[in-house]
Amino acid sequence: MGGYALYVWGSYIVTLGLMVMEIVWLALRERDMLGRLGRARGAARQGNP
Repeated sequence: MGGYALYVWGSYIVTLGLMVMEIVWLALRERDMLGRLGRARGAARQGNP
């Protein structure tokens, strides 16, 4: 890689790490949103706005 292997592989590792973090953040956000939706539905069933 002409002496740039550390830079190239480092870039791959950082990019892969960020992509994994994005997937984790999206999953956590989805779980939070589904929890909020469930609580809102439960409150609506009980007649509370």
